[in-house]
Amino acid sequence: MNVKSIASSSLADFKDDFLGLINDGFKPSLAIVFSDASMDNKAVAKTLETHNVEYIAGSSCGEIVGGKIYRNSITVSLFEIDQSKFKILKQNNQRESSLEAGAELAKVALESFENPAFISLLTLTVNGDTWLNGLRDELNYDPPIYAGIAAEPDLKPFLFTSDGTHSDSFHTIILDRDKIEIDGFAIAGWEAIGTEHEITKAENNIVYEINNEPALDFFNKFFGFYKDPLTTHISAHVNSQYPLQILRNKEKVMRAPMDADIEKKALVLAGPVEEGEKFRFSTAPGFSVIEDTITEFNKFKEGREQPDAMILFSCKARDWTFGPMVNDEVEALQKLWDIPYHGFFSYGEIGKNSKGKTQFFNTTCCLVTLKDK
Repeated sequence: MNVKSIASSSLADFKDDFLGLINDGFKPSLAIVFSDASMDNKAVAKTLETHNVEYIAGSSCGEIVGGKIYRNSITVSLFEIDQSKFKILKQNNQRESSLEAGAELAKVALESFENPAFISLLTLTVNGDTWLNGLRDELNYDPPIYAGIAAEPDLKPFLFTSDGTHSDSFHTIILDRDKIEIDGFAIAGWEAIGTEHEITKAENNIVYEINNEPALDFFNKFFGFYKDPLTTHISAHVNSQYPLQILRNKEKVMRAPMDADIEKKALVLAGPVEEGEKFRFSTAPGFSVIEDTITEFNKFKEGREQPDAMILFSCKARDWTFGPMVNDEVEALQKLWDIPYHGFFSYGEIGKNSKGKTQFFNTTCCLVTLKDK
């Protein structure tokens, strides 16, 4: 496949960059768009549609192209690929129907290809674990899916089309794995700290009680936040510093606090949890997380042929926590292969853990590679 990635600082620049490729004879049929919420994203989508380019598109809080981090930009990967090798499905979602939505995606995929794989963009309203379960149950095997939750500074991320923005949906590229090779790996690197605690009252991604104590009171006792009653979220402080590390079926599952309900004294996480689950808070041990990530991705590269393109879903928590050091992580991944490389800082990730199992993550760096067979 022929792939080109562009990063534009305005709609006008995007149109110039895109049309420049078209005028040079490039004929894309598929696009993945990560774009800042402030942009005229409906016009971005309309431009792609005008040229018969199918796409998935979401808001972002920092964009990545070619090993460089952009801010307040429109970034697009354009794929010159036969349309028989993929199908786009755009679905609306309610949290209560995430299981059914996952099953619906699997049914459409199996009707399209005998051996499907998936690249998805989600909003925060999708129950990632339940959605994966629906997909897994219908496929009857662990789904080869890689995904990122759209991001937005006011915690109101959305996906978009030329018709408008959608805060309660997900978009998926269904790929024919008999024709497209897809691979990937995810790593977090956070270390557990302190004693073990129990989530004693929760619903989906909202934690009401920890150790039978109001969750926000419990959190304040440890970290001293929420002294100001006007505070409405803690993403810049807590998401990046003290995510919950849950031990689930002998596997570590990260859940990052994204917001709070001060009236109900509840923590709102970037992914679902279950009552009775045990966790420890965790923290990044410093620059070694970056070094470990680079080491693990170099191991991932060993024995693999060079892919045609690379996509990165990296948790916004890494951007908040590591500051300028996150550039080292992003740049190092570019050096794995000299190929088109596109990504964004997300509010949650889906990919393969170290054991090869598909999982819904927070605070994770999730790499995806694509190659024509």
